[in-house]
Amino acid sequence: MTLGFLVVLSALSVSNFVSVARAHASAQVDVKGSFSVLGGSGNGRLLDSGTARLRLNVSVSNPSPRSLTFDTVIYKAWIEDGPREAGLNSSRSDVLVQDGTSSRWFFLAYSGSNTSSQASVPAQGTGTVPMVLDLRIAPDPFPFRGVQNITNFAVSRGIPQSGLAWSIFILTSLNIDGVPPPASNTAPLYLIAVVRIVLQFGVDYGR
Repeated sequence: MTLGFLVVLSALSVSNFVSVARAHASAQVDVKGSFSVLGGSGNGRLLDSGTARLRLNVSVSNPSPRSLTFDTVIYKAWIEDGPREAGLNSSRSDVLVQDGTSSRWFFLAYSGSNTSSQASVPAQGTGTVPMVLDLRIAPDPFPFRGVQNITNFAVSRGIPQSGLAWSIFILTSLNIDGVPPPASNTAPLYLIAVVRIVLQFGVDYGR
């Protein structure tokens, strides 16, 4: 009887390990976004009193038998700098991105983190953290002025807001439900990593 009991415990332990490993191996993140100007001039121009709004839906697909919970979402969003590419505002602090044989300039418009999402990702399902990122002249005059210049330049060229190109970077961590954290804060990193999944979307250009 004792041997049989030990075999059952061993089997459960292996099953537990396999399900956690599957969660680490199979979870994937995807991001969808849209950009809009609020309080504009009516023709799409961003006024000093207006708001540049970027909406992001950060979705994690989870084919594993373990449910997950979002912990932190770190985000950065660059908008393509049309004026810079037209030979204007060449002193702006942009990143140069090689796109095949062409070079494109991107301006960092949004960066930050969401540490209170706590959205769930069911086993064999998908969970989403929706984020609304608003940029106003106060308290963010530098990124606001950059986005204002870029969007208003696009309007002058007949380019709609939906036609502006963005580069999005997301780094998100999720906790695996049912897996207890290490008993000590000084536990080895591999033990800490077991209970958490870190997923990346896009490229981080720094800054």
